[in-house]
Amino acid sequence: MNPLTRRVGRAVSARAAWVLAWAVVAGPAAAQSGPPPWEAHALAALSEAQAASGEALHPFLDREAMSAALLALPAGEAFERAALEQDAVYAVIDGGGRLEVGGESAELAPGAVAFVRAGGAATLRAGEGPLAARHVGEGVI
Repeated sequence: MNPLTRRVGRAVSARAAWVLAWAVVAGPAAAQSGPPPWEAHALAALSEAQAASGEALHPFLDREAMSAALLALPAGEAFERAALEQDAVYAVIDGGGRLEVGGESAELAPGAVAFVRAGGAATLRAGEGPLAARHVGEGVI
């Protein structure tokens, strides 16, 4: 079964979203010299910084091996990437919407985690309410 055709609707707490982000950052690549071997980011602080920026996408991690950002969309708005240069993971924190990739789409609810391979276009569209998601990918966003 294609992962985009699965519906995931399990609730996720702010703590669980934080643990997910930490687990991704704390992988083997974190052992390189330079930045600290791990980072922790509070969802509330990221949300405040994103709102203050006025931008839909708020990067909070930018390393050679990977990047991560908070994505917040008002109801009905869309975030589009013409061609993903890197594999990407989107974890829905709050709200819901639809992920569209290569002619297929899937409904995403809080707790959903979607993987999108590099090379294709991807659109994340908020539903009737706002959508908040984390984007994690390899390299620069």
